[in-house]
Amino acid sequence: MTERPKSFAEMREELARQRGRTIEVEKPKRQLHAVDDIDSDLVPDVLGERSEEDYEIDSIIEGIGIFDAYKRWIGKEVDEATVNRTEGLKVSCPNPGHRDKDPSAWLNTEKKTWFCGGCQEGGDVYDLAAIHFGYARPDYKEGKTFHDLRKEMAESYGYRFKQVAGKEVIWKEEASPAPSPPADPAPESGTGAAPEASAVAVEDPANSGTVTVLREQDVQAIIEDIQYPTIDWRSIVPEDTFLHEYLKATSLDDSPEEYHFWHGLLALGHAVGRNAYLNDTRPVYGNLLVCLLGGTGYGKSRSRYWLDEVIEEVLPFRDNGLDTSGCKLVPVAASGENLINHFQHIARDPSLGKAIPEIRTPINGIVDYDEFASLLARSARQGSTLKQIIMAFSDSRARISTSSNTGGTFEAYHPFCSITASTQPKAVRPLLSRTDTSSGFLNRWLFIGGPRKKREVMGGVHSTINVDLSVAIEKLKTVRGWGAVERDVRFTPAGLEAYESFVRRKVFPVQDTDESDLLTRLDLTMKRLVLLFCINERRTDADETIIARCEPILDYLIKCYGILNAEIGITQMAEITTEILRHIETIQEKTGRGATARELGQRMKRKNYSPDLIKRALETMVALDWIDLDKNKGPGRPTVRYKVVS
Repeated sequence: MTERPKSFAEMREELARQRGRTIEVEKPKRQLHAVDDIDSDLVPDVLGERSEEDYEIDSIIEGIGIFDAYKRWIGKEVDEATVNRTEGLKVSCPNPGHRDKDPSAWLNTEKKTWFCGGCQEGGDVYDLAAIHFGYARPDYKEGKTFHDLRKEMAESYGYRFKQVAGKEVIWKEEASPAPSPPADPAPESGTGAAPEASAVAVEDPANSGTVTVLREQDVQAIIEDIQYPTIDWRSIVPEDTFLHEYLKATSLDDSPEEYHFWHGLLALGHAVGRNAYLNDTRPVYGNLLVCLLGGTGYGKSRSRYWLDEVIEEVLPFRDNGLDTSGCKLVPVAASGENLINHFQHIARDPSLGKAIPEIRTPINGIVDYDEFASLLARSARQGSTLKQIIMAFSDSRARISTSSNTGGTFEAYHPFCSITASTQPKAVRPLLSRTDTSSGFLNRWLFIGGPRKKREVMGGVHSTINVDLSVAIEKLKTVRGWGAVERDVRFTPAGLEAYESFVRRKVFPVQDTDESDLLTRLDLTMKRLVLLFCINERRTDADETIIARCEPILDYLIKCYGILNAEIGITQMAEITTEILRHIETIQEKTGRGATARELGQRMKRKNYSPDLIKRALETMVALDWIDLDKNKGPGRPTVRYKVVS
């Protein structure tokens, strides 16, 4: 029987013993791949505890051939007449300081080593990677530096790393070229085919010691399964109120209860419109911009159904020509002008049917964009005023108007407008930028999510779920009657003291340390919550019990904003890399040489990107072979330039 090749960990242990040292190594739970015969003298001396991630990276790197590594990371001259040799495959020296026009180095594809006869220098796959990624040799073989190099090697072959539930998950992007891994042992009869090359092996937490093989799309599903925060509404919403009855009924369905919480607040705000407001320098109204966060199957659209049902039952929209009542459910508005037009109401003479331009009445309405990405795409069109108009509606301005050559003038008088949308967090990456946060567009929105529930397959008579909104509907009718007259909501002395303490202790410190600009209106959101909780209890005095209901919502919102901020951060890196490529190409075309980091920094100065982000972007682009390092080897201090890879 052929002896099984030694694993990387076993060779390290053996090498340590030969050197008279001991090593404590956690044995891998399984052997993912057979290991090629590696010269143990070239195995880096990395001692200490090894993680499951290290063993995963082992299996990736062990599949990288020396010739493939040379072509990918060095890319110098190859003697084509020798490419079929396993020993003596001639190439130009990998050493950057050795020009070597006539190849004087050779590769050993069996031992995965190289040696240059001209400069008497040699190494292995790791040394080739160290040269390419700019690591000092041989210092890269020490501690964390070696771990970082190994990750960059794997990433160069299309592998990606992500922390999921405290574990580092590694997956393969199929679009990227990959090394040919050593063949896995053939599956035993009846066990099925071996896992695909793009599969990822992870420890199954439900069954310690066994392995679950995940395809790339499975890993993506894990990664997108974000841990959304929760709202313990039962502890903060008083019984015998609309919001409590609405949540008690809707929480039975298969959508996150957090979606229903915010939909319930929307219903409360529109039940009273502009008649109820929190007394402030500028009156605070209860209209909201709400975007539901969640993946496919979370029930974002389904949860909206119950909001529409109570609105149509309690607040049906009516237009008698002279006036309007109820809440208008507005479909997607294609432009800023179109949005204003939905909230523009010019009275008409009921007998003659003629318009009376001097009489304009308010419209109360909820706009549903369904997909937030669709809204962003519309607003990105040249000349679009959609974002500016949405911000004006959010601020409850008394008059909102716009005009165009084709459509004329549109004006909304005292509109009361909320907007709903939904998105998967990853869907906003190509469409959002830091400009959206600094301009004030994003921080007017509430991005909310909740844990995913088990999805119901069939409803109706096939289901035990019965969402009965009859009690909630009656409660909302009572709220509507209460808000039929003007309600000026004010803090009690104790309530004001509690609110000021809450804002100074928790809200202001969060805003002062926020670098995302997403939380700049968090204090206004808290005021709106105070108002809506008062509306729910039909009271005009905001005391300390109302403030106590707001505090846990603050923590919830901060966590939700963090989810969105992570996606914008990814988008910002994409923005920076795009800018870098554009400037390098421009400089290359004009000068015929690459761009220095200083030149790039000067050209991107107006974008206000931090130097650290630019540096990280350059390092990432070099590692991904998007750009090359071109070092001036003349006298004096070498100049590093970046050139776009052809």
